[in-house]
Amino acid sequence: SSSSCDFLELILDIARGDVHGGMEDYVNAQVEDYRGEEADNAHSKVEKAVWFRRFPPVLTFQLQRVCYDTALQAAVKLHAPFHFPQTLYMDRYLEKHKAEAATKRIQIAALRHQVEETRERLARVSRERVSPGVGVGSTSATPGGDGTVDLNVDEALSAAIQYLSKGGAPG
Repeated sequence: SSSSCDFLELILDIARGDVHGGMEDYVNAQVEDYRGEEADNAHSKVEKAVWFRRFPPVLTFQLQRVCYDTALQAAVKLHAPFHFPQTLYMDRYLEKHKAEAATKRIQIAALRHQVEETRERLARVSRERVSPGVGVGSTSATPGGDGTVDLNVDEALSAAIQYLSKGGAPG
């Protein structure tokens, strides 16, 4: 559908933390558990896209700070911060940039996936214990029976930085 107006209010979810994240969710929403008009009335995932031909002279944002928690079966207020940049670049939401924006969104989704995988690996590694081997030690760590020193990743990195800041010279 198409409409034109002098004033527009957009409701943005604060979950993504900033105006552009909220706008991305607004223009590319997924409707989970959609019941179509098919004969079997099966549930399916539907994507909704919104493109603007032009923005009105007055554009306001209403922040959605309440969500429904299915576990609690109640509305929950979100206290997450939400950032507004000094300048908003809204051209990425214009219909004339649809093809380029779609390509960039795919690239961004792939990068976000890589970041999430990296965070998971980092969390896993930082929970594990490591034996630093030769050249890395800490006076606060206790030597093991085999001569190695058990450090967690934070301690190992700190010891490596300390070692390198001394020009790589021992102790």
